[in-house]
Amino acid sequence: MLHPPTHQHPKVNVLCMKWGERYGSVYVNVLHRAVREHLTLPHRFVCLTNEHEGLDKSIEAFPIPSLGLDHKRLFAGGWQKLATLAERVYDLQGLTLFLDVDVMVVGSLDVFFDSPDRLTLIRDWVSMYQRVFLPRARVGNSSVYAFRIGEQAHVVERFLADKDGAFASFRNEQRFLTHHATDLGYWQDGLCCSFKRSCAWGFPLCYVVPPRLPSGARIVVFHGKPDPMEAMTSGWWGVGLHRYRRAAPWVIDYWQRYT
Repeated sequence: MLHPPTHQHPKVNVLCMKWGERYGSVYVNVLHRAVREHLTLPHRFVCLTNEHEGLDKSIEAFPIPSLGLDHKRLFAGGWQKLATLAERVYDLQGLTLFLDVDVMVVGSLDVFFDSPDRLTLIRDWVSMYQRVFLPRARVGNSSVYAFRIGEQAHVVERFLADKDGAFASFRNEQRFLTHHATDLGYWQDGLCCSFKRSCAWGFPLCYVVPPRLPSGARIVVFHGKPDPMEAMTSGWWGVGLHRYRRAAPWVIDYWQRYT
């Protein structure tokens, strides 16, 4: 049974989305508990999901609004995130912060509600090789973005008008969003850090030094691999000498705290 809202609209919303089998309900519960500890503003915590079993009873759960995606698009990539930008998203109103379910909240979230008049997201990270030629990424990362409900509705409307064109022209939803959003801004550098770009060490330090947690980070983003649970053990997370990592004690502490 879904958990409908039981209170009046507070000032802000925190929204996440869970689909497929990669991330279970524990990820949503951990995120919810971390948000509750690190956000002082009155808020609703809402999860859009078609599989709500196992979620904490205090989490509001609603079905993921349909964008008419086929099975391949539904379970590969993040195109369904565009549904959050519709003119109406259930009864949500006002300023909303979207968080991927696999991010780690490690500091105060209040600062993410300081830009109420624009869609704000992460400036995507680039590899060490790319930094030589592309110091600043030209695309946003949609692991963490803030917006007002309904104010970017033209983005999802354009997607629905030509989904095949969107798939042909853009590798993923965050590139589509970056291209079509209006009044777009990026988070201050350092607020959101990438586990594999900012925390994990390169060769040869990755074999002897555990991943670090950068000072000042509020959110740690796990894009691609490894996942948070994989970061709790030493091992390989891809091909290449620099793809080995030591276990991250602070990731272990985080999951023990919030599970």
